[in-house]
Amino acid sequence: MKSIQLISNLFTFYSFAKALERNFNEQSSTEQWQINIKSQFLFITLEVSRKSAATKELAIKIQYILKENKATLYSLYCHGNINEQEIRTFIGEEKMETLNWDIDPTPISTIEAATVRYLSIADSIAEITYNLSSGDNYEPSYYSEVNLSENEITLLQSNHHNARSINHKNDYYLRDLKIRIPLAEKLLTPVYGDEPFGKLLIQFNDCSSPNNKSQGMLLAKKIQEHKKLLEQ
Repeated sequence: MKSIQLISNLFTFYSFAKALERNFNEQSSTEQWQINIKSQFLFITLEVSRKSAATKELAIKIQYILKENKATLYSLYCHGNINEQEIRTFIGEEKMETLNWDIDPTPISTIEAATVRYLSIADSIAEITYNLSSGDNYEPSYYSEVNLSENEITLLQSNHHNARSINHKNDYYLRDLKIRIPLAEKLLTPVYGDEPFGKLLIQFNDCSSPNNKSQGMLLAKKIQEHKKLLEQ
């Protein structure tokens, strides 16, 4: 599944999280909330956190599992004074217990053309190592983790196969690719290791054993190819 298809599916969960946020605001307009939707292999996780100037505190965590083109409610966690039964009732009212997982969804109209282009560039890079080696079996897209928040999409492809095995000191993968794509006009703030590619921020590290470096070299080459294109 391409990332634009995955993001189109995740927007359903994001819209539901915004509905939760509006519901909270009706009860208390003084609190601020932060939403993050995460896709990690066969699990979709929706997190709503209380946000202050200094800290972020998880308030609700709802997890779904993907199976046979359905996303089904798997677990629910509520922190502090959040009433779990009220949240379960709200999930039922919004018909969010089970959702269709569209294999070929219509792209969300609110996603800008530039974002779609950046997602295509990211896929062009990440697909190089998709199912290439042990540990490169990602689902449901080319990434081990995808995060969708209000301001950005973060795509992660990590292969740590045998990295902690004492029996494979000379045969392991320790490769990490991170691509950040803005969803707003404001540029993203780089963190340590981020390299700007237009409005994209890419971070790539490969500390695999010498015999497993060739796969990372393919990724690095593709990244540089796209950097040259974006600089033209």
